[in-house]
Amino acid sequence: MQRLADRGLRLTQQRRCIVAQIGAQEAHFDAEDLVSSLAAGDDRVSRATVYRLLPVLVEVGVLREVMRFGSRREFEPVEASEHHEHLVCERCGAVIEFRDQALEDAIESAARKRGFEMHRHSVEMVGLCPRCARAQARAEEDRS
Repeated sequence: MQRLADRGLRLTQQRRCIVAQIGAQEAHFDAEDLVSSLAAGDDRVSRATVYRLLPVLVEVGVLREVMRFGSRREFEPVEASEHHEHLVCERCGAVIEFRDQALEDAIESAARKRGFEMHRHSVEMVGLCPRCARAQARAEEDRS
């Protein structure tokens, strides 16, 4: 909430409810997941407010955006988990989280070599998950 206040945004009851619900999320979520979970509670929050607030929360560093299925965007709280990267399946939309110290070291080294003061980073690799890759290989075998 402090990050919103620092941006000059009013800390309305709707915004407080949205931020509280985000804090309760245990997995990646999209805007409609958040709207649904808010609707299940006692607080009334408009869909438009959710959609307007999510990009602001990304901008101020409260949320991290994880892309899935083209225009459908998923989010995760930045401070809710250790830093990690994502493998995103472009076929089924699965998101596989991973940590790799060698990758972290390489990213930090690349920034340092260029005199870049890095505050944060994200890595998202898009391709096929193991299940979809096997299915694609079987389909290609069947065609040949």
